[in-house]
Amino acid sequence: MKKTMITFLALTLGSMFLLSCRSSGEVYELKDGFYVLENSEMGSYIAFDVRTKGFVTAAGMAISYAETGLYEKDGNTITLKTKNNDSAVVLKMLSDSEIQIVSVKKKDTLGMNWLPEGSRMIFTRYGDPFETIAAADEALAFAKENGITVIENGQCTSGKEFWDAFCTSVAKKIPDSARTAWFYTLDPEHVSEELYEQEKDEYPKLFFTQIDYDGETFHVRTRLSTEEKPESEESYKYLKHYTGKLPAGARHETYDYWVLTDDPDVTWEKIEWGMLSSQSGDWIRHHTVFTNYD
Repeated sequence: MKKTMITFLALTLGSMFLLSCRSSGEVYELKDGFYVLENSEMGSYIAFDVRTKGFVTAAGMAISYAETGLYEKDGNTITLKTKNNDSAVVLKMLSDSEIQIVSVKKKDTLGMNWLPEGSRMIFTRYGDPFETIAAADEALAFAKENGITVIENGQCTSGKEFWDAFCTSVAKKIPDSARTAWFYTLDPEHVSEELYEQEKDEYPKLFFTQIDYDGETFHVRTRLSTEEKPESEESYKYLKHYTGKLPAGARHETYDYWVLTDDPDVTWEKIEWGMLSSQSGDWIRHHTVFTNYD
């Protein structure tokens, strides 16, 4: 009996030891989205883009200054490196939904002092447009408060600096991401009375757009703010910039368009003709991702 009990205890302790070893050796998966400082939902955050291996970090959701760059993951250790290598952060994954800030090395004047060493960060869906269901007006306020480029009826009204930063990365073939919010109202003075009566209950509308650039290809997703699933998911090879004068009598004098296409030589005039033409063969596949007027 005594020998049987000793054998049982040995097997039990051995099983516990093996389970402990297995648990301690588990490699956790980084989630695509936001990790925020524990007990500070609106405070410092790190947002990861698993597809491009990119990250964005700032002192708060409403803070415009942010550091961006790429990350490397080795087991449960994550190293963040800014684009100009001014700063580096080492993180340790404690679980799929929790990371700890191990060390922060700062070489520039600002560094990333909003990431205290030893602190823990918890995964949250807050701040991710593709996980936030909201009416157009609520979504518009959310976008303006959270560093998203906002375009209202074709005019950029907020966050142009984020779009400019994205374009700079693209010019250098550095993987990066951009988010835009397209807000539309229905103006009774510029549509027929019949159309206004038919459509008025559907406005205002807001569409979130996520653009992920991997250094070669642009992946773009668009979702209506009140719907859960994206309306479209596409990929393009080129981001083209078009500027020019608008026709006499227009509300504005000049236009500023950024458009995704598969043709590096296509002109805006040709794209525009394809949209107006009644011939289906004239249509040119494209996706306008930024507009502004002066």
